Amino acid sequence: MMDATSHRRVRLFALIAAGAIQASACGTQPAATNKSSSAPPHVQAGITLARATKVVRSYMTREFKANLTWDVAVQSELEAPPQLYIDDLSWLLAKAAGQTSAPTPKNLASLPLRLFVPPGANFFAAYINRTYMVFVQQGKQYVQTYSPNTYQGSPVAQVQLNKQGYATFIAPSGYGKLKLTPMQVAARYAADLQTGSEGKPVTDTTFAPGPDTSQAFVKFVVQSPNETTATSVKALADPVYAFALKGRGALVFCCVEADRTYTAAKGQHFAVVKGASDGLAGVMPAGNYTQVTYQGEITLAAIVPPAGSSAKVQVVGADYGPIKITGK
Repeated sequence: MMDATSHRRVRLFALIAAGAIQASACGTQPAATNKSSSAPPHVQAGITLARATKVVRSYMTREFKANLTWDVAVQSELEAPPQLYIDDLSWLLAKAAGQTSAPTPKNLASLPLRLFVPPGANFFAAYINRTYMVFVQQGKQYVQTYSPNTYQGSPVAQVQLNKQGYATFIAPSGYGKLKLTPMQVAARYAADLQTGSEGKPVTDTTFAPGPDTSQAFVKFVVQSPNETTATSVKALADPVYAFALKGRGALVFCCVEADRTYTAAKGQHFAVVKGASDGLAGVMPAGNYTQVTYQGEITLAAIVPPAGSSAKVQVVGADYGPIKITGK
């Protein structure tokens, strides 16, 4: 999804503020995220730059149109996991809360677009409207699978392009040229987020400071005096992507699972109320709950330095959202 709908794309450290949970459970979402292999996508007859341009422009036009009414049915036709699960539930919550969608950009058809299309591949990445996106072939069409939102001021990755304008995809056999593999980036990010969410100091120096690292690690879960919180974070085996950068290194896309269980203090409860601003009653029965569990995911875009570099990994985009919510 695009940055113009950033009202539903809250930064990681701000999403779970004290009192933000009034409880919810959702039976409309998948029971679990896609646990597909992290092996590289199959390479076949590749998409052209011209077609990739049309895919991105068409996606944005249809997505913004669907967003006007929070049409999840259309949204689901345009995306694939992991981003599909995040966006679908976000839209359901927004619609139930009566939120107004962001206005469609007036220059939607002419927004500057950067394409990172590997020759001969059935996937590609794009940067448009301050959002990174990855598209993969699904049947005869291309659907968006990653869209980690960038924060203002983050550097735009300088992907290496050949004379024809095509990018180089780094397969697992080339990960040795990187400081960390995509899965190692996800694993370390998950470990740091776990540590920070438990109120412990994060001493890992893998990541450069930023709103999607230092601040997120410390503030991912804000405790409330009326509840206790258990957090579980781990890297996911969803397909990862790495695009070669100018001067070595890579732009990497990976995914992390971030689950949180809130338990109300004795004598307290979480209330799910119809028409409330959280929209939770739109995805679960209204009522009171003593425990609520959010199964969530984080899609990441990171700049990974080359092997041997003293530079740190810089997370330039992240998008967190629940994909399933249950309560009792």
